[in-house]
Amino acid sequence: LNVAQVQNIVTQQMPLGAPGSLKPAEYAAVIAYLLAYDCVKPSQNGKVPFPTSATPALKLAIVPTATCPVK
Repeated sequence: LNVAQVQNIVTQQMPLGAPGSLKPAEYAAVIAYLLAYDCVKPSQNGKVPFPTSATPALKLAIVPTATCPVK
């Protein structure tokens, strides 16, 4: 999956029972957490928040298959 696909799944299907009910920043936090779990480091050491809306660049970013411990 690319990051745009992950973002679409998360924003359209989460949370269970109330999809689409979170604020954009809350969805961005969920996606950033999922990416951290898959070893994707935050941009500029976390100084730049995950985008709250779809961007063309997200289609280019592929989610790796590795799993890293989240701290």
